[in-house]
Amino acid sequence: MQTTAHPAGFAREWRVPDPAEMTPEQLAGQMVQIQVPGRACTPETAAFLARYRVGSVILFSGNVATPAQAAAFTRGLQEAAAAAGLPPLLLAIDQEGGAASVVQQGVSHPPFLMGIGATGDARSAAAAGRVLAREVRAMGFHWLFAPVLDVNCNPANPVIGPRSFGSDPDLVGRMGAAFVRAVQAEGVLACGKHFPGHGDTSLDSHLDLPSLPHGRERLEAVELKPFRMAIEAGLGSLMTAHVVFPAIEPEGVPATLSRRVLTDLLRDEMGYDGLLITDSMVMHAIKEHYGTAEAAVRAVLAGADMVMALGDLDRAATTLEALAAAIAHGTIPRERAEASVRRVLAAKDRFLRPRPPAGDAAQPGAGAEPHRNAAGWVQPGDVAVCDSPEHRAVVADLCLAAVRPVCGELPRLKPGERVLVLAPERVERPMSLDFSAPLADLVEALRSCGVRADGRDTGMDPDPQRAAALVRGAAAYDAVLVCCTEKAELPGGIRMLADRLAGHPGRILVSLGSPYPVAGYPVAVCSHGRFRPSCEALARALTGVGAP
Repeated sequence: MQTTAHPAGFAREWRVPDPAEMTPEQLAGQMVQIQVPGRACTPETAAFLARYRVGSVILFSGNVATPAQAAAFTRGLQEAAAAAGLPPLLLAIDQEGGAASVVQQGVSHPPFLMGIGATGDARSAAAAGRVLAREVRAMGFHWLFAPVLDVNCNPANPVIGPRSFGSDPDLVGRMGAAFVRAVQAEGVLACGKHFPGHGDTSLDSHLDLPSLPHGRERLEAVELKPFRMAIEAGLGSLMTAHVVFPAIEPEGVPATLSRRVLTDLLRDEMGYDGLLITDSMVMHAIKEHYGTAEAAVRAVLAGADMVMALGDLDRAATTLEALAAAIAHGTIPRERAEASVRRVLAAKDRFLRPRPPAGDAAQPGAGAEPHRNAAGWVQPGDVAVCDSPEHRAVVADLCLAAVRPVCGELPRLKPGERVLVLAPERVERPMSLDFSAPLADLVEALRSCGVRADGRDTGMDPDPQRAAALVRGAAAYDAVLVCCTEKAELPGGIRMLADRLAGHPGRILVSLGSPYPVAGYPVAVCSHGRFRPSCEALARALTGVGAP
């Protein structure tokens, strides 16, 4: 059988197995992605991978802290797979850009995709994709769960917002296609999400089961268009949405479990033959309505190739055993399982190698980045590429281009002015860690641009007493920046603070996420990011220091 070099270099080669020769347990293992505990590959994790013949692992913010630690973890996982005689693992990560990133320390921070979309320049999307792909590959990941291809045409969307390139389907498709091509040219499998669209929902599928009531004509014109454009660009994988689309699936079944959506529409009508993975099966949209093991079997029957079986290892084992039993008993036809495993192995054979197949990536010319090998792909473990000077320069330009006035013209702060920054000292996120420090970073950036800036911590949602104290302290300043980090709506306390400062002549509303929370205020700015590069870009844009 065909062989190829092992991705981390510790095994000379691995055999690409023939799915027709695999047992039901081996087939099921390649069709499941799990999460694992801790910050290193433990003997218990290694034993689980070997016992269940697991094909893919995803790491989250509780698993990884820095690029070096992430690279050591991923190498340990690949070593465990090799020791068990398994094909190498497809190791996945959510590293979308903006604050939608698992690894946050020691890496580059391009703005949210909506900030990239605001430039209107597909070259910016390619540049962001290239930086993200190089860095995740350096950390040992070969599967990037990006780009978001949802069209965020609902400002109240609680889960997508700035993660989308924008509200125009042509823009989202054009940007998404450029992002996909750049990511995959760097040796990383891109994953468009969330098919067939999560952008016009007002519910979060982590918490509930949304439904999109639009007719087929509207779905074709808006939701499906970016996916078609990305598929034409060679998109290697797609992630399903836990959303009901009555115009396609009249029985009220979410897309993840719908054969009409995943097979009739995606495979047959749209002609997509790439790898198809579900979103997390422990999200409430699935878990509370169907149960994870039953839903895993239904997802495969609907057309999914891989099931994202998150939660603890006991829950993952239940899913793996349910799929193996369904294949063994014929509930899932064997040929159906083999077709999915062929797609999984094809993705591994393409991306889990030290250099690109012919035509997959352009050869670097003179002056190419030293961390790229002769064929152009960063090698796992080469973490010096992460937040490298070259990447910092690219990200600085992207962040500056992403700073946009929401209402009116971009306000200007004059040298020597006293400016008060009201922002959260730390950002609290319900489902993951956040290491951004927008208050300190923005104050420091403004001072470096010649402004006499001070900062006060608002918290995420200040109470009336705190808001009143902040308002009293603002009178001595020439300008006051009222900052928020939300996707859709201002928290009540921040809105109250902004309203009480309405009489201040220098009040500026600043969103460090999407423009929606500050829309309607007479002077408002959006940075589309809250990490240090975005704060520095915001300061440059507001002062004109170093800005074009």
